[in-house]
Amino acid sequence: MILPVKGSNVNNVKAELSDFAKGSFGSMGLKVSSNLIDRDNQVVLVKTFNRLDDGKSFLTAFESSDDVKKSKEGGYPYSLISKENYVTLFKTKDVDGYQKFFKENY
Repeated sequence: MILPVKGSNVNNVKAELSDFAKGSFGSMGLKVSSNLIDRDNQVVLVKTFNRLDDGKSFLTAFESSDDVKKSKEGGYPYSLISKENYVTLFKTKDVDGYQKFFKENY
């Protein structure tokens, strides 16, 4: 999930996602963390999924869950991202470009 540095509460989003991951996907041992992409954007990560299908299941559950209402209300973009694409995102800082790539390919 990409959040603006200003005007968002990354700690609330991380807590909500962590609770959701532990409750619905506790057996996967998922961790929630955050990093700055640039001075305007930060990313909240839920990691690590062993398979793409696991990530897709998490995303589907996230989209239909009322337990992560605050995270979704912000309208922040979210997607799956591979380790390789995550490195590329950090190099290019092209959040919009990755969101377009994700929608076209997943």
